[in-house]
Amino acid sequence: MNLSDRTPGAAQTRSKQHHVFGGSPFPQTLASADGAYTWADYDHEFIDWMAALASVGLGHRNPTVELAVHDQMQFGTALSLPTYLEYEVADLLCSVLKWPQQVRWVKTGSEATAAAMMIARRATGRKKIISIGYHGWHEAHLPSENLVDVPWGTRFGDCGELDCRTAAVIVEPMRDHESTPYGVPVKEYLKGVQYQCQASGTLFIMDEMVTGFRWALGGASEYFSITPDLACYGKAMANGYPLACVVGKNKLMKYALDVSSTFGGECVGLAAAKATIEVYQREPVIERLWEVGRKLQEGVPQLQGWPVHPHFTGANGWTDSDSVIPLTQYAAKHGVLMHPSGMNPMYAHSDEDVQRTIEVLSAALQASNGDV
Repeated sequence: MNLSDRTPGAAQTRSKQHHVFGGSPFPQTLASADGAYTWADYDHEFIDWMAALASVGLGHRNPTVELAVHDQMQFGTALSLPTYLEYEVADLLCSVLKWPQQVRWVKTGSEATAAAMMIARRATGRKKIISIGYHGWHEAHLPSENLVDVPWGTRFGDCGELDCRTAAVIVEPMRDHESTPYGVPVKEYLKGVQYQCQASGTLFIMDEMVTGFRWALGGASEYFSITPDLACYGKAMANGYPLACVVGKNKLMKYALDVSSTFGGECVGLAAAKATIEVYQREPVIERLWEVGRKLQEGVPQLQGWPVHPHFTGANGWTDSDSVIPLTQYAAKHGVLMHPSGMNPMYAHSDEDVQRTIEVLSAALQASNGDV
């Protein structure tokens, strides 16, 4: 079977394409997953540190989430009119995040960030967007006259002053370090960007696809004590089921009326999100994610960055995929699945999983003479 015969790049997601991992012997496909493990076939089991590109926080097939999905399936998935579940989960999310008043449900992070940009443009009457970080594959996010792509951590005065044409700054708040390349703490940097936005009537948007339900229950906005104008969530919010959203205050969300999706109110994803959020509320999920990441970093000092998303770094201090690929291949051959861009602890990871991973990565580093 040649997947590329029917699928461009042999994967639906760029980050899952086989060449990203250096090709064979890294597995090209997976067959199943459960808890902290995934299988390519009956004979090839892996401790999973990819976590479906950070979209699984609790662990694959979490029993509470699966039960909620099964129960919802008895009543239907996509119904012909809105359901009360849309309101119920939106109310739960707003109460968890504490600051937004309304939610627009979509299915992917790219949709959510595109929606946030559209809302910002309609609310301000301006066109220009300043983008800091990665916000999806849509053409709306590609550099153009109306979108300026600014490297993470750039001194904000260096990236062009905000002017009367700028509708919003959208920022991916986590990046990979606790300080920017200029040594400014991330919190100070984000607050500085927000201050510049407020001074110029520009909206401040936080793209919380990765940070939401990982850095804190309320994501980076909670962790850094920052209230944005709009924010986008997804990935771990529904523990692997497709769901994303843009949230904000009523005065801005009224411009979301034209953000319309047939499957925005699809019930299975909403049921999964409700169950997932309730597990996060009842159990020390976030604390465990940080604990697991710190244990990994203590055992493998070359793992840098935030403990909830640790990664190997190159000589320039940022992830160097080319130098990490041999490590990912070695790890895969010894039962540990990781992405060159970083690792994603899950609530399901046990201390034994952590110890085994430390042993494998330490051996991989020794085999490569520690060159990362």
